[in-house]
Amino acid sequence: MLSEEQIKEILVKQRETILNKKFGIERTMLKEIESKIKLPHVIVLTGLRRSGKSTLLRQLIKNHYKDEDFYYVNFEDERLFNFPASEFNKLYEALVSLYGKNKTFFLDEIQNVTNFETFVRRLYEEGFKFFITGSSATLLSKELGTKLTGRHVDIIVKPFSFLEFLELK
Repeated sequence: MLSEEQIKEILVKQRETILNKKFGIERTMLKEIESKIKLPHVIVLTGLRRSGKSTLLRQLIKNHYKDEDFYYVNFEDERLFNFPASEFNKLYEALVSLYGKNKTFFLDEIQNVTNFETFVRRLYEEGFKFFITGSSATLLSKELGTKLTGRHVDIIVKPFSFLEFLELK
């Protein structure tokens, strides 16, 4: 179990990484995601590994959020492996302590946390906005559909189109 100070240290480093990492070429599907920002639903980005889900999150943050207006957590970080859903309140308190009260979460590779849906649903019901990414198989599971029925929009992220590939070259 991580202490609040350890959690804060991880969150600060992750935020620095997400804000300082290259944003890559702007994906054509970014506009589809941007068109859903105002929806009250949880936005779920699924797709193959290395298809650009995390890059799309970075681009969304860059285009629409100020440094203090969001929370970001990457659950692929090995320091958060086996993070228990029961610790989400501690995580949330650490985020509030570091960045103030915000209403938007970006949760990357959330499928690594068992029963994350309960936390997302609770805060969604309190008016929070969520953008979450993860593997297709896990996030399209029955559990997500059951706990977030009618509360989420799925967007399948595909690898580069041929035009995006050419732009990269």
